[in-house]
Amino acid sequence: MKKALTIAIRYGVVRRQGTLKGRLEKQIIDYKTHQQRLIPLLATAYAMNFTGLEAIRIYENLMSVLGTTKPGDPKMGEAIDALKETHATAAGIKAFCT
Repeated sequence: MKKALTIAIRYGVVRRQGTLKGRLEKQIIDYKTHQQRLIPLLATAYAMNFTGLEAIRIYENLMSVLGTTKPGDPKMGEAIDALKETHATAAGIKAFCT
């Protein structure tokens, strides 16, 4: 999505809508309809990117907790709670991004 939007936005910046009495017309990115189609998609791409980064941080935190916890350790409940949170977050992200 990020690559496709990069191409579309660059095209909108470079492409001009014909000529008008010897001078160049506006870039198509300056037209409201073009902006209304691309800017929400760009915002969604950023939201998905930052959500993915946060999911990675949560996963890495889970792995560090699981790596230091042994069976019978009092921190096992904390590790299981972190596992549940990571699973729920990943499932929600999958539903949101697809």
